[in-house]
Order: sequence, then C-alpha cells, then structure tokens
Amino acid sequence: MFRNKVPKINDLVATYSSQLHIVIVYTLEAHPAVDISPYFGAVNTGQQNIDADILFEQPETYGERKSVLQAMLDSVQIDAPVYMDGPCNAWWNYYGPQPNNAYLIDLNGTIHTHHDWFDKLPEDIDCDIEDLLALPTTGDCGGETYGGHFNVQWMSNDTVYGTGGTTLTAHLKLFNTSATDDVLVRVVKLQTIPARRLANLPLPRCMLPA
Repeated sequence: MFRNKVPKINDLVATYSSQLHIVIVYTLEAHPAVDISPYFGAVNTGQQNIDADILFEQPETYGERKSVLQAMLDSVQIDAPVYMDGPCNAWWNYYGPQPNNAYLIDLNGTIHTHHDWFDKLPEDIDCDIEDLLALPTTGDCGGETYGGHFNVQWMSNDTVYGTGGTTLTAHLKLFNTSATDDVLVRVVKLQTIPARRLANLPLPRCMLPA
C-alpha cells in the first residue's frame, strides 16, 4: 500500500513543498515475515511482499528498525523526508494505530484532515490541501453539495456477536427525509485493535536501543 503511494507523495512534494512541510513517519512493519502483523493478529506477509522479496521480520531493537528503513530508502526514491518513530512507538500509539493513514495539521497544531487511508477514495488529498491552504478549488474539488437529511433504522440488533474468524453481519435501512434534496451518505468502517492483539506484538513496548 505504501509503495504504491510513493509517486503521489513525490507529486505533492513537487507541488506544495513551498507551502507544506511533508514528512513520512516509519513505524511498525505492517506485514512482517514470520511475525504477527499488528493489524491482523496473525502472520500476514502479503503476496506482493513475497513476490518482491521484501521480507523483514518485525524489528526488536531500534537498530534493526533503522536497518529496515535504510533498506527502503536504498530501493525507493522518496522525495519527502522520512522520520522514524521512537523506540516506544509514541507516534504510532498517538496517531494510530493504523498502517497508512495521513494527517494535515495547520500552523496552530490543529488537525485539519485525517485520512484513515492516505488519498484513498472517497478521500482526496489534493482537495483537502486546497481547503487547508485556502486555494482556489480545481478538478473535482468543491463540486456538487447535498443539503438533505436521512434517518437510520436498524433491521437487526446494532450489536452483533460471533466467534473469531467468522463474518458478522448487521442490517439497516437509510431513509431520505428531505422533501426534494438529495442526500450524500458516507459509510465508514471503523476497526479497533483489541488490547489482546497489541499484547501479542512480537516486540516490547520500548525497543532495545542497539
């Protein structure tokens, strides 16, 4: 996911480097080889990583984290500076835990926009940057707006239980309660990582320095 977004990051640097300070923060390996992924609770190396022979175990020391980051910088042209999360994963714990999210933060330190997934539809980082910098809108930004309202009616219980590894489903209906206006409905799935998964991470809370 990250490697596929590098060209977009480089384009943003080329376009907005005089107006934005764009940085990347390297945190936990999302798809380590052998080790449990912090986002899946199981080994999830990923076929693309296997095909590209990008197979790194989850670093257990800060030195190992530096080595993995250096391997990436040696093989991928990234025009933005890349910072590295601290040995206690402070950035990841505060701004995540997510594998490839993004934030736009204004000069007052206020979060203007948060992408659960960087520049993934329906999010548009260019539109969000134009809004942050108060620039004239271009392309599809500032397009059609919707003034309607809607209600939600649960057709099943709003809380569903099941055993691990099974698919859980719930049903609801959305009703446009406006007389004439159209309604834009955005459905977002929020996934939290249970404490038991974090406890299974194959590295200590604070990494060893060497």
